[in-house]
Amino acid sequence: MLKSLLFAAVLSLFCGSGVAAAATIEIDYTGVVTQVNNSTQVSGYTVGQSITGKMILSLPDTPDYRGYSGGVPDFDAYDGTGSSTLNGSQISGFGTVTNRSMGFASLSFGVTDLSGGKSFTHSLYFEGSAAPLLGSLENLPHTLAAIQNYLGNHLSYSQGNIFASRPGAHLYDITWSVASLNVSPVSQTPIPATLPLLVSALGGLGLLRAAGTRAKRKQRH
Repeated sequence: MLKSLLFAAVLSLFCGSGVAAAATIEIDYTGVVTQVNNSTQVSGYTVGQSITGKMILSLPDTPDYRGYSGGVPDFDAYDGTGSSTLNGSQISGFGTVTNRSMGFASLSFGVTDLSGGKSFTHSLYFEGSAAPLLGSLENLPHTLAAIQNYLGNHLSYSQGNIFASRPGAHLYDITWSVASLNVSPVSQTPIPATLPLLVSALGGLGLLRAAGTRAKRKQRH
């Protein structure tokens, strides 16, 4: 009887807990370098050079940070991990998607590597007319045309950027115009929020069963 009650309680806890969703998105893009600042500090990039890049971001499906203006949400941030490959060089570390609304709207993707006492950030940024917040990565536009449509068919700012710095020093930055972009459909992995509790409870159920078996053996002897 006790085992049945425990099992029912665990089942109720598990089924009522809900699930957290993790999303992985891939952003493939091309472009052309438009500016290189502090060219003495960087090699391998020149104005007019073609850019080919790919970002892979693992983020929560819904924003884990939301900003407000006058009590109205106007800024969503999805923070997690990511990697970015640009013309063969790769960085990994902090990944993010940010989405701003109210007055103007913007959508940006970024990866920052903080290793080696330096900070390198690869980002893509799009700005246009005011638009409602996406609210979920499931609603991400998947192409440049879709981003332009989301921003009210008024894409006023669209560029990629590398920003390199170290404490107290700006090393260099590189910008490029974004010629093409493709965001893969969002994939989600459900993660039961109470899985550890379920495992512990099942372990307790096993202990109860073992105790009951020992008690029966004693009664026989």
